[in-house]
Amino acid sequence: MQILKLDKYLNKNAIMIENSRGVDKMQMKQALEELIENIENARYYDGHEDLETYWHTIRKTDEPLKNLIKGFINGVTAYELVRRNRMDAAHRVWKAHVKWRERLMKEGIENYDLFVKADRLLEKLHDEQLS
Repeated sequence: MQILKLDKYLNKNAIMIENSRGVDKMQMKQALEELIENIENARYYDGHEDLETYWHTIRKTDEPLKNLIKGFINGVTAYELVRRNRMDAAHRVWKAHVKWRERLMKEGIENYDLFVKADRLLEKLHDEQLS
């Protein structure tokens, strides 16, 4: 299991270095699909790590959705914090998710359907665990 995680980590970092010259749009789709899979399987820490790896490839670019991606990192982080019984911190990072979602998640953006699916999963968790 550890070897597979290391291979995944090394592969993602190789992609990150390779794409540091420009944003790979397919990588955003893959990152969101992995986020959804991680949320569905209650792997919130992995969801945070995987999406943050992608975010590092775009954070210093002119990618218009980089703050929305950061907001989703916060959203999934909230549930890892719930798992660790750190409710005050969970509420704080959830607010950051909501802020970026409300500002940037508009119909017509790239990968809108994947953002909506991930957000619905996060909202369901919010209703169950943070409300």
